[in-house]
Amino acid sequence: RNSKPAESSQFCTFMHCPTCRTSCCSNCLGSHTGYQLDSHVLEEKRISTDEHNNGCFVSKVRNTAPASIYFDKKSIRFLAEQNEGDIHRVGELWKVIFNLEKIKRHRRKWVLHYNARDNNGVGEVVAEFCITIGELWTESQNDTASVEVGMKGELISYFPAKTPPLVPGKLEPCAIVVVKDGNSEWLVRKESSRISMKVVGSDASDSTRVELGLLDAAEESLKEASKGAQKKHFEAAKKRGVSGRWIYAKNWKKWPATINIRSIEFPEIDGEYKRAAC
Repeated sequence: RNSKPAESSQFCTFMHCPTCRTSCCSNCLGSHTGYQLDSHVLEEKRISTDEHNNGCFVSKVRNTAPASIYFDKKSIRFLAEQNEGDIHRVGELWKVIFNLEKIKRHRRKWVLHYNARDNNGVGEVVAEFCITIGELWTESQNDTASVEVGMKGELISYFPAKTPPLVPGKLEPCAIVVVKDGNSEWLVRKESSRISMKVVGSDASDSTRVELGLLDAAEESLKEASKGAQKKHFEAAKKRGVSGRWIYAKNWKKWPATINIRSIEFPEIDGEYKRAAC
Protein backbone atom coordinates (compact mmCIF):
# COMPACT_ATOMS: atom_id res chain seq x y z
CA ARG A 1 0.00 0.00 0.00
CA ASN A 2 2.76 2.45 0.86
CA SER A 3 5.92 2.86 -1.16
CA LYS A 4 9.28 4.27 -0.20
CA PRO A 5 10.04 7.79 -1.46
CA ALA A 6 12.66 7.78 -4.20
CA GLU A 7 15.23 9.80 -2.29
CA SER A 8 18.39 7.99 -3.38
CA SER A 9 17.54 7.08 -6.98
CA GLN A 10 19.90 8.30 -9.70
CA PHE A 11 17.16 8.30 -12.34
CA CYS A 12 15.30 11.48 -13.32
CA THR A 13 11.94 9.92 -14.23
CA PHE A 14 9.57 9.25 -11.36
CA MET A 15 6.07 7.94 -10.80
CA HIS A 16 4.23 10.31 -8.47
CA CYS A 17 0.89 10.06 -6.63
CA PRO A 18 -0.75 13.53 -6.37
CA THR A 19 -2.98 12.37 -3.49
CA CYS A 20 -0.46 11.24 -0.87
CA ARG A 21 2.74 12.54 -2.54
CA THR A 22 4.33 9.07 -2.66
CA SER A 23 6.96 8.75 -5.38
CA CYS A 24 9.40 6.16 -6.70
CA CYS A 25 11.74 6.11 -9.67
CA SER A 26 10.66 4.34 -12.84
CA ASN A 27 13.64 2.01 -12.70
CA CYS A 28 12.62 0.68 -9.26
CA LEU A 29 9.19 -0.30 -10.58
CA GLY A 30 10.78 -3.01 -12.69
CA SER A 31 13.12 -4.31 -9.99
CA HIS A 32 12.71 -6.92 -7.28
CA THR A 33 11.98 -4.35 -4.55
CA GLY A 34 8.25 -5.09 -4.69
CA TYR A 35 6.55 -1.69 -4.64
CA GLN A 36 2.79 -1.96 -4.08
CA LEU A 37 1.21 0.93 -5.94
CA ASP A 38 -2.20 -0.47 -6.89
CA SER A 39 -4.05 1.96 -4.59
CA HIS A 40 -2.23 5.04 -5.94
CA VAL A 41 -3.07 7.27 -8.89
CA LEU A 42 0.30 7.56 -10.61
CA GLU A 43 1.60 10.33 -12.84
CA GLU A 44 4.97 10.45 -14.57
CA LYS A 45 7.24 13.28 -13.47
CA ARG A 46 10.55 14.29 -15.01
CA ILE A 47 13.22 16.46 -13.41
CA SER A 48 16.58 17.68 -14.64
CA THR A 49 19.90 16.37 -13.35
CA ASP A 50 20.52 19.65 -11.50
CA GLU A 51 17.12 19.46 -9.79
CA HIS A 52 17.92 15.92 -8.70
CA ASN A 53 21.14 16.98 -6.97
CA ASN A 54 19.97 17.34 -3.36
CA GLY A 55 23.42 18.12 -2.00
CA CYS A 56 23.82 21.06 -4.37
CA PHE A 57 20.42 22.45 -3.41
CA VAL A 58 21.12 22.15 0.33
CA SER A 59 24.42 23.99 -0.15
CA LYS A 60 22.62 26.83 -1.94
CA VAL A 61 20.03 27.05 0.83
CA ARG A 62 22.69 27.17 3.54
CA ASN A 63 24.54 29.92 1.68
CA THR A 64 21.33 31.93 1.22
CA ALA A 65 19.52 31.40 4.54
CA PRO A 66 20.68 33.40 7.59
CA ALA A 67 22.75 31.42 10.08
CA SER A 68 20.91 33.01 13.01
CA ILE A 69 17.53 34.66 13.65
CA TYR A 70 16.34 36.64 16.64
CA PHE A 71 13.07 38.32 17.63
CA ASP A 72 13.22 41.73 19.25
CA LYS A 73 11.58 42.48 22.59
CA LYS A 74 8.70 44.43 21.02
CA SER A 75 7.71 41.54 18.74
CA ILE A 76 7.84 38.98 21.54
CA ARG A 77 5.81 41.22 23.83
CA PHE A 78 3.16 41.53 21.12
CA LEU A 79 2.93 37.73 20.80
CA ALA A 80 2.70 37.30 24.57
CA GLU A 81 -0.14 39.84 24.83
CA GLN A 82 -2.31 38.01 22.29
CA ASN A 83 -3.34 35.46 24.92
CA GLU A 84 -4.16 36.27 28.53
CA GLY A 85 -1.41 35.05 30.81
CA ASP A 86 0.98 34.28 27.91
CA ILE A 87 -0.20 30.67 27.65
CA HIS A 88 2.55 29.82 25.14
CA ARG A 89 5.32 31.21 27.46
CA VAL A 90 6.97 33.25 24.71
CA GLY A 91 7.71 36.28 26.89
CA GLU A 92 11.40 35.40 27.39
CA LEU A 93 12.22 34.41 23.81
CA TRP A 94 13.64 37.83 22.97
CA LYS A 95 16.68 36.86 25.07
CA VAL A 96 17.68 33.87 22.91
CA ILE A 97 19.08 33.47 19.40
CA PHE A 98 17.74 30.90 16.93
CA ASN A 99 20.58 29.14 15.08
CA LEU A 100 20.20 27.05 11.93
CA GLU A 101 20.91 23.44 12.94
CA LYS A 102 19.47 21.24 10.19
CA ILE A 103 17.72 21.23 6.83
CA LYS A 104 15.30 18.36 6.18
CA ARG A 105 13.72 17.27 2.94
CA HIS A 106 10.00 16.51 2.90
CA ARG A 107 7.65 15.71 0.05
CA ARG A 108 7.45 18.76 -2.21
CA LYS A 109 9.07 21.00 0.39
CA TRP A 110 12.18 21.65 2.47
CA VAL A 111 12.19 22.64 6.16
CA LEU A 112 14.91 24.69 7.87
CA HIS A 113 15.09 24.13 11.63
CA TYR A 114 16.34 27.02 13.77
CA ASN A 115 16.76 26.08 17.46
CA ALA A 116 17.14 28.39 20.44
CA ARG A 117 19.01 26.97 23.44
CA ASP A 118 19.38 28.12 27.02
CA ASN A 119 22.66 28.50 28.91
CA ASN A 120 24.15 30.88 26.33
CA GLY A 121 23.21 28.70 23.39
CA VAL A 122 24.78 25.43 24.57
CA GLY A 123 21.98 24.03 26.76
CA GLU A 124 18.61 22.45 26.04
CA VAL A 125 16.35 23.60 23.21
CA VAL A 126 13.75 26.04 24.58
CA ALA A 127 12.16 27.12 21.28
CA GLU A 128 12.20 26.37 17.57
CA PHE A 129 11.54 28.39 14.44
CA CYS A 130 10.84 26.21 11.37
CA ILE A 131 10.90 27.69 7.88
CA THR A 132 9.10 25.71 5.18
CA ILE A 133 10.02 26.30 1.52
CA GLY A 134 7.78 24.77 -1.16
CA GLU A 135 4.26 23.38 -0.91
CA LEU A 136 2.30 24.92 1.97
CA TRP A 137 -1.11 23.34 1.49
CA THR A 138 -3.35 21.78 -1.15
CA GLU A 139 -7.06 22.52 -1.48
CA SER A 140 -7.75 19.86 -4.08
CA GLN A 141 -5.60 16.80 -4.73
CA ASN A 142 -6.63 16.67 -8.40
CA ASP A 143 -6.19 20.34 -9.26
CA THR A 144 -2.60 21.57 -9.48
CA ALA A 145 -3.87 25.16 -9.68
CA SER A 146 -4.97 24.98 -6.02
CA VAL A 147 -1.53 23.95 -4.72
CA GLU A 148 -0.19 26.78 -2.56
CA VAL A 149 3.57 27.34 -2.94
CA GLY A 150 5.58 29.79 -0.87
CA MET A 151 7.42 30.12 2.43
CA LYS A 152 6.09 29.64 5.95
CA GLY A 153 7.70 30.19 9.35
CA GLU A 154 6.41 28.54 12.54
CA LEU A 155 7.47 29.59 16.04
CA ILE A 156 7.20 26.90 18.75
CA SER A 157 7.95 27.54 22.41
CA TYR A 158 8.95 24.52 24.53
CA PHE A 159 8.63 26.31 27.86
CA PRO A 160 5.11 24.86 28.47
CA ALA A 161 6.75 21.39 28.49
CA LYS A 162 9.67 22.48 30.70
CA THR A 163 8.22 24.78 33.37
CA PRO A 164 5.10 24.34 35.57
CA PRO A 165 2.25 24.17 34.91
CA LEU A 166 3.38 21.52 32.43
CA VAL A 167 1.43 21.02 29.18
CA PRO A 168 1.45 17.36 27.99
CA GLY A 169 1.41 16.23 24.38
CA LYS A 170 2.57 17.84 21.18
CA LEU A 171 3.12 21.61 21.28
CA GLU A 172 1.59 23.52 18.37
CA PRO A 173 3.12 26.67 16.82
CA CYS A 174 2.20 29.79 18.76
CA ALA A 175 2.74 32.04 15.73
CA ILE A 176 2.98 31.51 11.97
CA VAL A 177 4.20 33.82 9.22
CA VAL A 178 3.28 33.05 5.60
CA VAL A 179 5.10 34.66 2.65
CA LYS A 180 3.48 34.45 -0.79
CA ASP A 181 4.11 36.57 -3.85
CA GLY A 182 6.26 38.96 -1.86
CA ASN A 183 3.56 39.60 0.78
CA SER A 184 3.77 38.37 4.39
CA GLU A 185 1.06 37.70 6.96
CA TRP A 186 1.43 36.84 10.67
CA LEU A 187 -1.06 34.52 12.35
CA VAL A 188 -1.08 34.18 16.14
CA ARG A 189 -2.48 31.05 17.76
CA LYS A 190 -5.30 31.86 20.18
CA GLU A 191 -6.31 29.82 23.21
CA SER A 192 -8.02 26.57 22.25
CA SER A 193 -11.81 26.44 22.42
CA ARG A 194 -14.52 23.89 21.72
CA ILE A 195 -16.77 24.07 18.68
CA SER A 196 -19.73 21.99 17.58
CA MET A 197 -19.96 20.32 14.20
CA LYS A 198 -22.13 17.76 12.49
CA VAL A 199 -20.31 14.88 10.82
CA VAL A 200 -22.32 12.47 8.65
CA GLY A 201 -20.73 9.46 6.93
CA SER A 202 -22.12 7.62 3.92
CA ASP A 203 -21.15 5.12 1.21
CA ALA A 204 -19.71 2.31 3.34
CA SER A 205 -16.37 0.86 2.26
CA ASP A 206 -13.92 -1.67 3.70
CA SER A 207 -11.87 -0.32 6.60
CA THR A 208 -8.09 -0.16 6.50
CA ARG A 209 -7.90 -3.15 8.85
CA VAL A 210 -9.96 -5.23 6.42
CA GLU A 211 -7.90 -4.06 3.45
CA LEU A 212 -4.75 -5.14 5.28
CA GLY A 213 -6.19 -8.62 5.79
CA LEU A 214 -7.11 -8.54 9.49
CA LEU A 215 -9.90 -11.03 10.23
CA ASP A 216 -12.14 -11.74 13.21
CA ALA A 217 -9.32 -13.78 14.73
CA ALA A 218 -7.31 -10.58 15.17
CA GLU A 219 -10.05 -9.02 17.27
CA GLU A 220 -10.42 -12.14 19.40
CA SER A 221 -6.66 -12.43 19.97
CA LEU A 222 -6.54 -8.85 21.25
CA LYS A 223 -9.37 -9.54 23.68
CA GLU A 224 -7.51 -12.57 25.02
CA ALA A 225 -4.26 -10.64 25.29
CA SER A 226 -5.94 -7.81 27.22
CA LYS A 227 -7.03 -10.33 29.83
CA GLY A 228 -3.76 -12.22 29.97
CA ALA A 229 -0.16 -11.36 29.10
CA GLN A 230 -0.93 -7.78 28.06
CA LYS A 231 -3.39 -6.96 30.85
CA LYS A 232 -1.05 -4.44 32.48
CA HIS A 233 -0.60 -2.53 29.23
CA PHE A 234 -4.33 -2.67 28.51
CA GLU A 235 -5.23 -1.19 31.89
CA ALA A 236 -2.65 1.57 31.41
CA ALA A 237 -4.13 2.37 27.99
CA LYS A 238 -7.64 2.57 29.50
CA LYS A 239 -6.45 5.10 32.07
CA ARG A 240 -4.99 7.24 29.28
CA GLY A 241 -8.22 6.95 27.28
CA VAL A 242 -6.54 5.22 24.33
CA SER A 243 -7.97 1.72 24.56
CA GLY A 244 -9.14 1.81 20.92
CA ARG A 245 -6.12 -0.26 19.92
CA TRP A 246 -7.39 -3.11 22.08
CA ILE A 247 -11.15 -2.81 21.70
CA TYR A 248 -12.46 -2.79 18.17
CA ALA A 249 -15.64 -0.81 17.49
CA LYS A 250 -18.71 -2.82 16.50
CA ASN A 251 -18.51 -1.46 12.95
CA TRP A 252 -14.72 -1.77 12.63
CA LYS A 253 -14.98 -3.57 9.27
CA LYS A 254 -16.55 -0.58 7.51
CA TRP A 255 -15.51 3.02 6.99
CA PRO A 256 -17.49 5.78 5.26
CA ALA A 257 -16.19 6.59 1.80
CA THR A 258 -17.80 10.05 2.04
CA ILE A 259 -18.02 12.40 5.03
CA ASN A 260 -20.10 15.59 5.16
CA ILE A 261 -19.09 18.21 7.74
CA ARG A 262 -21.18 21.18 8.87
CA SER A 263 -20.12 23.76 11.47
CA ILE A 264 -21.79 26.97 12.63
CA GLU A 265 -18.64 28.52 14.14
CA PHE A 266 -16.33 27.69 11.21
CA PRO A 267 -18.30 27.38 7.96
CA GLU A 268 -15.03 27.38 5.99
CA ILE A 269 -14.53 23.71 6.91
CA ASP A 270 -17.98 22.75 5.59
CA GLY A 271 -18.02 20.40 2.67
CA GLU A 272 -17.92 16.87 1.36
CA TYR A 273 -14.76 14.89 2.02
CA LYS A 274 -13.92 11.82 -0.08
CA ARG A 275 -11.75 9.01 1.28
CA ALA A 276 -8.53 8.63 -0.69
CA ALA A 277 -7.70 5.18 -1.99
CA CYS A 278 -4.14 5.43 -0.65
